[in-house]
Amino acid sequence: MNSNFYKKLDSKWFVSISLLVMTLMVGFTSPLNPFGNGVSGVDSSVFRYIGNLMKEGFIPYRDTFDHKGIVLYFIQLLGSFISERYGIWFIELFFLCLTFCLSYYLARKYCNRFFSIMVLLFVYSLLGGFYEQGNFTESYAMPFILIGIIVFINYFEKNRISWLGLILCGISCAMVFLLRPNMVATWIIFPFMVLIKCIKDKEYFKIPYFLTMFLIGFSLVCIPAAIYLFVNDAFDDFMFCYFQFNFSYTGSSEVTSFTDKIKALYFFTGYFQIVMSFSIIIVEIVKNSKTRFFNMGYLLYMILSLLFTAMSGRKSEHYGMILLPMLIYPSCMMVNDIKIKEVLKNKFYFSVILYVLFFVCGINVLQVVWNQVSTLSSLNNSIYYQVANYIEQDSNEKDEIIVHGNMSNIYLLSGRKAASKYSYQDPIGKVHPEIIDEYYQELSERLPVYIVVDTNTYKMDEELQAFVDENNYMLEKQIGNYNLYKCKKLDK
Repeated sequence: MNSNFYKKLDSKWFVSISLLVMTLMVGFTSPLNPFGNGVSGVDSSVFRYIGNLMKEGFIPYRDTFDHKGIVLYFIQLLGSFISERYGIWFIELFFLCLTFCLSYYLARKYCNRFFSIMVLLFVYSLLGGFYEQGNFTESYAMPFILIGIIVFINYFEKNRISWLGLILCGISCAMVFLLRPNMVATWIIFPFMVLIKCIKDKEYFKIPYFLTMFLIGFSLVCIPAAIYLFVNDAFDDFMFCYFQFNFSYTGSSEVTSFTDKIKALYFFTGYFQIVMSFSIIIVEIVKNSKTRFFNMGYLLYMILSLLFTAMSGRKSEHYGMILLPMLIYPSCMMVNDIKIKEVLKNKFYFSVILYVLFFVCGINVLQVVWNQVSTLSSLNNSIYYQVANYIEQDSNEKDEIIVHGNMSNIYLLSGRKAASKYSYQDPIGKVHPEIIDEYYQELSERLPVYIVVDTNTYKMDEELQAFVDENNYMLEKQIGNYNLYKCKKLDK
């Protein structure tokens, strides 16, 4: 094929432009981008609301309930300081760019520039479905998972690792652990493999050194987080929310069954890129004795990551983001198995590979575009705005409201705080029913000006109806499928 054309594709300019386009293309699927007027997803709105509360001095877990890690809320706080609406989008963009750059760095260990970008397109085209409008723990975890993978690959290939690499590995592990604990498969499998290798090679002296440097990095994140929680008397609340509640949440038959977990596992194994990556690693184990030990460990890491992804029993696509970093290495192995020089010399072969790649990626890219169009068309005139505007006009800034169910966007758009630490109640009330008792106790003490009920999704249950009747709430306004109940006791 034309050598000048290939040189352009294998240039630093091509790499830079490709990474930039990928970052912007995924980033602009977020409804929080500066050119959109959409609203956050359900989970994202909860995270952003907590970030806004922290900006005003409130403490997560103690003053407002959620069960994600403390690192996520500090990310939301940083976004809130930049801009309450757009700040988190710029942070998301940074994490996306960092993810793609680290992935490219890993791919370049095995492929030239052009095919490294092709590997990234092949893997991250799955973000068309997995990103789900962004601002999830998984999107912030991806670059740290990649750092862990890179450090361990470097060690097994070069049989050495720097103190800085070990500390970065520890920091990355802590960051992921304090985002969501079931994303740490990287640091479960590979350290065990390092231990085996050290024992096998009789390099016992390395074990305490590796462990010390790793724990220093881990402590650099965990100790400040623990101090923050202790100083603000929130450590016990953190332990309940992050460990006790999450353990119940994952195992609760009220939320998902064992059958749901199997279905979720089947769901995530159905993607072409994931199936291909497992197949490639198995082939590498069989044919390459030099890297067999590492590849066997890598296969175990992939299996554990997949099990962690499905353990909740939900088919939420954004869970799949933690699988993407692990696909880079096997995808590079696939490229290496192709006789690149022969492909580049033969225009027909080169064209076939490009067409196949862009067909696979194109399906996911079209999904990105379709999701963005659908999001903008459905959310620009969202009923959330109408509800929030009505509440904002008919209440004061210090007034509190409560949204029944799980719709924290109304707090964000109206600028009103929740009259309970349980700003959302579904599905947490199903996991720990005592939460509902505490929730109604707080409502009785604080009497929100408005109670917002989505009659389609959450409806008016018996407990809420009793509370409304006992405290003289009347239906003030109906906006679409939302009923707004106002407390007449508070009318002047």
